[in-house]
Amino acid sequence: MSERRGIWGWIEDLLAEVEGAMIRPSWSASDRCLEPLVEVENRENEIIITADLPCVEKKEDISLEVSEDLLEIKAMLKQAVKWEKWGVVQKNIEFTAFKKVVALPERVKPEEASAVFKRGVLRIKLPKARRKFSLKVS
Repeated sequence: MSERRGIWGWIEDLLAEVEGAMIRPSWSASDRCLEPLVEVENRENEIIITADLPCVEKKEDISLEVSEDLLEIKAMLKQAVKWEKWGVVQKNIEFTAFKKVVALPERVKPEEASAVFKRGVLRIKLPKARRKFSLKVS
């Protein structure tokens, strides 16, 4: 009986997480930033993050900060995107950059990370931090 309740609790938590992601806006008017689309692949030995950065012209316009459990992507747009009369609340918003903070599913080695930017797509490889210990049998 408690196992069944655990499954339902897990489903409720998952639904709350999905609902929160749907309600949260994908932009920030105060920072003038859009949130890029991001895919997180959790592979056996590495985590691969793919970010869609349209309107970003060159790799020098991208800033990445990575720690063991977080990745922050910032990128300047080639030309500002302006939305006028968008909805009832927001009017005349101009976005100049992309910004996204990604919580990584496992710890990584930030010093061994690599990134490639090609045709508006950023691909980041983050090797997982795995610790091995030798044990002596007594």
